[in-house]
Amino acid sequence: NYGFGSYAHTFDSVGTFLFSLGFYDYGEFDRTNIAGEKIGVFDASDYNFQIGYSRKYTDKIMYGVNAKFLYSAYEAYVGTAGAIDLGASYFDSSKLLSAGIVVKNIGYQFIRYSETSPREPLPFDIQASVSKKLEHNPLRFTLTLHNLHRWNNSYVNINARNKEIDLETGLVKNQELKFGEKAMRHVIFNTELVFSPNFQIRAGYNHQRRAELGPENRRALTGFSWGVGIGVRKLFISYGSAGYFPGVATNYFTVSRDLSRFKKK
Repeated sequence: NYGFGSYAHTFDSVGTFLFSLGFYDYGEFDRTNIAGEKIGVFDASDYNFQIGYSRKYTDKIMYGVNAKFLYSAYEAYVGTAGAIDLGASYFDSSKLLSAGIVVKNIGYQFIRYSETSPREPLPFDIQASVSKKLEHNPLRFTLTLHNLHRWNNSYVNINARNKEIDLETGLVKNQELKFGEKAMRHVIFNTELVFSPNFQIRAGYNHQRRAELGPENRRALTGFSWGVGIGVRKLFISYGSAGYFPGVATNYFTVSRDLSRFKKK
């Protein structure tokens, strides 16, 4: 299970502040001994506490920073870390064009899971995106590039069925991906039909997720995602579904509300 809650407030001439809390509950697992016999159960979960700030630099440019505290508890093993995200965005309302860049997870692991385990690096990432809505048309297209700091962002499955064997050594040849495949594993495509501020349909495609998580013989909808957003009274309700493996999808429900629109009676 996954949950996330946030609150943001804008102060005139100061900027916007954000407070959020997220959690991932991975459920209950069997604890076994060295012989595989069940001797109990244990839980595993992650928590994310975040404070953010953003401000306009010009009418079209904004910048911001997030500070995060991360807490993990897996059985009796506990780890903590701190990180910051830096970002900037550009929006031109006359051209219906927006773009942004973010540097994520600049941080450090404070507490290791055990005294003998190494200090683990955080999942550092540099992302950039551009979005364009067509004029007099409900279509909006978005292109996102991730892991820009690392060109070879690929995982090659050593257990793949279609592997080549070196006839001289009898060993599996190292599979080198072509330029186009390496480039595509940095790309996420999204499209959105914005029929009105109260009704939107969305779809997306993550090539890296499809290439690395989907089985060779039946990828199905792995890497694809879709969603819908509906405005109901003073609430905006969104639902999204993302495929990570054939028959396995992650579902998201989001309810948002602009508190400044509440009218005092």
